[in-house]
Amino acid sequence: GVAMLITKTLEGTSSYKYIDVLEPRIIIAGISTALHIMRQTDTSDFPFAPPRWATEQAAETNVKRLAASRDKHRELHPDFAGRTSHELRDIIDAGPCSDEKVLSHGDLCMPNVLLDDEGSMTGIVDLGSLHIGNGQLDLAIMSWTVEANMGDKWANHLLDLHSATVGDQGILYNRLAYDLGLERPDPWAWTQTPQLAEQRARLTA
Repeated sequence: GVAMLITKTLEGTSSYKYIDVLEPRIIIAGISTALHIMRQTDTSDFPFAPPRWATEQAAETNVKRLAASRDKHRELHPDFAGRTSHELRDIIDAGPCSDEKVLSHGDLCMPNVLLDDEGSMTGIVDLGSLHIGNGQLDLAIMSWTVEANMGDKWANHLLDLHSATVGDQGILYNRLAYDLGLERPDPWAWTQTPQLAEQRARLTA
């Protein structure tokens, strides 16, 4: 037989490109809509397995390997790079703190949520890691990228809209599991540029 992939053009622009155009609350509202849609999507007969890093077994294996790789430890996100291997293992050992399973994007960051010029969500792209995952995975990753682009004020606002905080075990676990699964060198260097630091300071003031 012949396999076919039917595609359709999505209107809209990546949400981070509206940072200097729309009010921060409008951007966060559009992003929040994307999170709600992912959670509410019917997952009956969903056929795809999760990416390896997203499994609890992989997170446990990856955190154990940290003890033998100082370079990998140093390249973790600043939220984790300063913690001991024992502290990181405690986070993974505690698990995601919820058995809820929902449709998870797997890399739901600001570039992957499209908005229109009024800030309404128009689409979600880059679905290569789509899977059935735990309920806070997408929120954990998205709020992290909001923090990198817009500052902790707006990351906390997004978390608050979903009844979560940055210190919740589910947020910590999912961020660390995601971080441990990144394979490219120095994956967080982009968050440390002077331009982003200035942008965060301006939006947080």
